Amino acid sequence: SEGRFQDRGALFANFEERYTLHSLEVVNARTEFQIAPFVDTGTVFDEPGELSGRLTQFVGGVAFRAVVKPTVVGRVEVGVGREGPAAFVGIDYPL
Repeated sequence: SEGRFQDRGALFANFEERYTLHSLEVVNARTEFQIAPFVDTGTVFDEPGELSGRLTQFVGGVAFRAVVKPTVVGRVEVGVGREGPAAFVGIDYPL
């Protein structure tokens, strides 16, 4: 159901390694094309005493990123977790 991973508190971790596949100069801006395999884990809870490893979710996948430094990053992320595969698309600021 909607909101099933929401509560008053959350604990999560993300591990990823970014690899630059190609880099070029476009209109005086450095543009990089990257691939980033990742593993995410996290849980939600109402009170800190309710933290439980049995409620922890794990997701593994890969992100494809186009980074125009220092202003914008476009990404497509594909991951697989307990509920099956999912894909996300986004545009944001680079980290």
